[in-house]
Amino acid sequence: MSERYQTGSATDKGHILDEFVDLTGYHCKHAIRILNGNAPKLAGRRGRRCLYDQAVSLSPCLRRYPGSGPGDSRVTARS
Repeated sequence: MSERYQTGSATDKGHILDEFVDLTGYHCKHAIRILNGNAPKLAGRRGRRCLYDQAVSLSPCLRRYPGSGPGDSRVTARS
């Protein structure tokens, strides 16, 4: 389908694009990129790796706000 799209005239491209969007449900601009062969590559995980586990990263919060840990069942109601 992409070969037909790349070699077709402007009106043919419009018809092919409409069919492709109806079939796949992709956004029009994304479909154009796919049909032209310029589909965006999926990126891997971004950012830095986590250096600490959850217990270490929660410890400052637990010291500042006692009773707000993951196992604490005390609930305070605001009125």
